[in-house]
Amino acid sequence: MTPALALLAALGLAASGELARVGQTSITREAFVLRASAMRADRRPVTPDLVVDSLVDEAVLAEEARRERLAADPTVRPRLRSAQRRVLADAVIAAAAASVTPSDAELRASYHATADFARIQLLSYPSAGEAQAARDRLGRGAALAAEAARAKRAQVTADDASAPYLLRVQLEPAVERAVFAARPGELVGPVEAGGEWVVARIVELVVGDEAGFEAARSALVARARGRAGEGVRAHLVSKLRATTAVTVDDPFLAHAKVDEATPAELEHPAARVGGEAIPFAEVAALARALAARSGVAHAGDPAALRRILDGLVADALLARDARDRKLDATPEVSSQLALVERGTLAQAELERIEVSLASEPPDRQPELLRARIRALREATPIRIDRAAVAAAGTLLR
Repeated sequence: MTPALALLAALGLAASGELARVGQTSITREAFVLRASAMRADRRPVTPDLVVDSLVDEAVLAEEARRERLAADPTVRPRLRSAQRRVLADAVIAAAAASVTPSDAELRASYHATADFARIQLLSYPSAGEAQAARDRLGRGAALAAEAARAKRAQVTADDASAPYLLRVQLEPAVERAVFAARPGELVGPVEAGGEWVVARIVELVVGDEAGFEAARSALVARARGRAGEGVRAHLVSKLRATTAVTVDDPFLAHAKVDEATPAELEHPAARVGGEAIPFAEVAALARALAARSGVAHAGDPAALRRILDGLVADALLARDARDRKLDATPEVSSQLALVERGTLAQAELERIEVSLASEPPDRQPELLRARIRALREATPIRIDRAAVAAAGTLLR
């Protein structure tokens, strides 16, 4: 299950109300929550108005892209197909993972991993004997600063009030068990962790309560199913591959050049899955996106292209299975397909505008881009239900 599907499941957004309408496009609470999550991941400011304005911009760009028939553009079409296959593939994984029922103990462990905090003064030594000697000295009243000077490594503050809060999950497992089995003021250790021996003094422990656990239960279940989905995907792909004809044109892929491919080469089937062709254009589009996102210079080498193609083949197998199960006709998946189409077309239109502004002075390009988007908004009927947006904003807390 993807983070997006897990998030929606956790919030119970199976049916989303309309927050705004942009031309023929409906902006729903589902889109609102997913966009807010993406903005947070990008470390952008998140308020209800900023989120809905971002969605309105996307919608007017996508409508302009449709008027220009960008969906049929040879550089856009493969990106769109890949994105839609991924949605269908994720739907199959989500359906399979939905049957996973984590135990109460598993849910509690997941909850306390991030709900519990410890403040400790920690000393590490190369041997158990040195660590035990340090603990004995501390037990007799030795100064923590003096012991820190003897230690191989120390995470010690000048006073207890300055000790940082650490999530339970941030501690080495053996240290975590010893720390949370003790009480504030006590010494723990020696405990072996990471090839060293640790002694710690507990400053404070904060443990999540039962009310917090119950409030987080649905999100914890969704997260557990998301983790289960990783294993489900590999199992399903292996099973589907055994019953579906898959061919890969390895000789072509070994000599393919992402940035030098001709139109004919871009249309060449790099693989076929049950008769469905995956043109090299889809591989090239993902390779370029990977290079742009990560700065990886070798994203277009044969090994990288094969990894990308393997992912596309897996998605194609799962997408076929999704269609066989009629998952593409469900409201949730139909909505996701519409969202990725809108996002892909909006990005393509944005790139088209940026290319048209390339001859302008670089310092003026952002302003001119914003002016183009404003002009599109002014030419499009837009209705925003601000009360509904404010209500949806409670989901961001």
